[in-house]
Amino acid sequence: MKRARIQNIPDDNDNHSTHEKSLNESECKQDECAHLSPPDCTKPSSLQIRHLKPPKPDYDILQLLIAEEKRIGERRRIMFCERPVASLLGMTASCPFTAEEIRPLRFRDFRRSIRTHILLIYEWLRNWPEYESISKFDQITFLRKCVLYHTILDPCYITLQIGYPDRFVMQNGGYVGTDETSTEGWEDEKEISGITKQRIYRPLLRKMMSEVVTPMLSMNISFEEFVALKAFVSWQGATADMSDEAKPAMRSALDALFRSLHNHYITNNTEVSERLGNIVLLLSSVFATGLKFVESHHEIAFFDLWQLDSLLIQLLKCK
Repeated sequence: MKRARIQNIPDDNDNHSTHEKSLNESECKQDECAHLSPPDCTKPSSLQIRHLKPPKPDYDILQLLIAEEKRIGERRRIMFCERPVASLLGMTASCPFTAEEIRPLRFRDFRRSIRTHILLIYEWLRNWPEYESISKFDQITFLRKCVLYHTILDPCYITLQIGYPDRFVMQNGGYVGTDETSTEGWEDEKEISGITKQRIYRPLLRKMMSEVVTPMLSMNISFEEFVALKAFVSWQGATADMSDEAKPAMRSALDALFRSLHNHYITNNTEVSERLGNIVLLLSSVFATGLKFVESHHEIAFFDLWQLDSLLIQLLKCK
């Protein structure tokens, strides 16, 4: 029994070895911890932040916007057309109005519908998956630019579809005569006289017809190209005013849009360089028209020429 107990008692040398091993393991752990300790924040290199390039979108941005543009057409039919329900519903690339449905523009009616058009633009923006990830400042900046450029491009394309060359058709189906002697849509109204209408909007109409509508007609712009043009103008026109944090996402969207349109041309056996060149030339025309548009509406607000929608005035103001 004594031998058994003695054999179960550890030898002093064993104790010493075990203790030494524990110390060695402890020292190793301390060395490892030293390697894992946080960097010295006083060193400039430790404060550097990597600006990673945004990943390529995992969706086709042009197809996304084409679907949204068709939804906008459907919504316009529902809101502004009087016809059987079956012909109101459905997402198509065709004009939302027929020749029988358009009517001379009443400026008061259009002013009342402005927020509806702004809402459609806002929904168009929210269809971009990255929109919710940018700051509120950037969301508003982007919305401002889209309200400006879409308010120019949408009626230009509707005019091309159904009104050209005699009528310029607005988003609600109201039109003004394009001939200098025409009085359709230019009549006196309670809120604004015909003379004031002509003085403010006739120069703007001439510019839109000559610099936007006519070039679109000359190139025989397709629905898909119009959707791409609208997107190029929106992203390109807004990027410079966005924050540094949002600019990479904006540029990534532009790159993706370019690739998507290029693929569309290749798939449809279309001459890429000529068509893309026409789209690029149109960008500068739309930007120039946008400056004239803002100038005209600032004049209206400043001289109180007629009552514009307060939200539109806010969105057209410089940031």
